[in-house]
Amino acid sequence: MLFCVFATLFSILISTIVSFLFKDHSVRGEFIQASYRSSATILGIAFIQSMYSTTAMGPLMVLGCAPLYNIFAVIVLSVFKTEEKGSRWEKIKSSGMKIVKNPIIIAILIGLVWSFLGLPLKGIPYKTISNIGATATPLGVIAMGASLDFKRLDGNLLPAIIASVFKLVVFVAIFSPLAYIIGFRNEALVAIIVMLGSATTVASYVMAKNMGYEGFVSSEVIMITTLLSAFTLTVWFFIFKTLGAI
Repeated sequence: MLFCVFATLFSILISTIVSFLFKDHSVRGEFIQASYRSSATILGIAFIQSMYSTTAMGPLMVLGCAPLYNIFAVIVLSVFKTEEKGSRWEKIKSSGMKIVKNPIIIAILIGLVWSFLGLPLKGIPYKTISNIGATATPLGVIAMGASLDFKRLDGNLLPAIIASVFKLVVFVAIFSPLAYIIGFRNEALVAIIVMLGSATTVASYVMAKNMGYEGFVSSEVIMITTLLSAFTLTVWFFIFKTLGAI
């Protein structure tokens, strides 16, 4: 879990530094979020369970990255929003309030408390929540596709391509060998690879739109990484399988 926290924080830092290379300041917030924020919460557990018939490492990976994904998404999108007035410190204070009020953050905290207390969730409430959760990604993809303006995609293509390369290749190339050297193997290493190299989550587009961004960079990165992640993850798994690590 601590390694996932470390890798996530440094991924955000690297993405932020790279974002300053773009002359168009309006794409920085979306670029940073799309570069580091993955769909590991769903894919990670699915991969681990299919390969090892256990999900013990999945929840630890989720605890290490999911809260940071959402907290820093709010901070990054607030701080780098060009239309927002005020000093950088005022933007940070505003980001703090948005974090406290963010529905995803509230949901994570409620879920953690619920799990910690060992409260039951069965029957109709469980089925209702599961069914609602199952619609989240399809609805997000539909909304993303419906809002695309193909005339405006070209100007955002370079940031989207760079973000996609970082999401699928660069961060995995940096942190997974480090995890291997430290001694992570099997389901722990699979969880780390999926966290680093899975497709950008649709939630990044939803959050960008909710915070006043156009969402073009986010939508392009989601499409590119969704199409290519199956191939890139297969390559990463093959490399570490060859090394006897998974």
